[in-house]
Amino acid sequence: SGDVSNLLNYGERAVALFPNQPTVYLLYVLGLSQDEQHEKAIEYLDLGQELVIDNRLLKGQIYASMGDAYHALEKHQESDTYYEKALEQDPNNVYVLNNYSYYLSLRKEKLEKAKKMSLKSNQLAPGQASFQDTYAWILYQTGEYKDALEWIEKALRSDGNKSAVLLEHKGDILFALDRKGEALEYWQKAQKAEGEKSDELLQKINKHSLP
Repeated sequence: SGDVSNLLNYGERAVALFPNQPTVYLLYVLGLSQDEQHEKAIEYLDLGQELVIDNRLLKGQIYASMGDAYHALEKHQESDTYYEKALEQDPNNVYVLNNYSYYLSLRKEKLEKAKKMSLKSNQLAPGQASFQDTYAWILYQTGEYKDALEWIEKALRSDGNKSAVLLEHKGDILFALDRKGEALEYWQKAQKAEGEKSDELLQKINKHSLP
């Protein structure tokens, strides 16, 4: 879109004008990421991080963006490494705590670690629907379905019951609790809701709908 090309042009010019300012690299990377130029984003983040002296928060931010870019390229080992580095610089970066734990839960890896990070993000920034959803989803993956239901309900309240992802997650949790009729209702609500939907959503609806 026009916004992204503006950001790319502005970012490129800013880096040329202020090559010693790491913050302009982050600005340019924002445009590159939105344009899905993740490899190029990593190159500029690498250049930017070498310029950071005595600023742990900024260093942490650059590492977090590296983690995001590697995640987008599905290079999970590199992504995890940079999220770890980001948290070494800034252990209270709620976005890293949330995103890193969510991505681990999707891969069903290091779930106990994910659970601790996600709980911490919720303690640092209460009432955030996406953080509450992450914690619910980790509890679902660890088989703690009752607690997962409590947290997904918090997330839906914070979100105003709008997000397709949250509604689908509630359906999955209800299904795991053997409340299959209610699960189907939530999957159907998710199908009608705005936003991204999983590839499996329609399959789940069709499989469990009565003929």
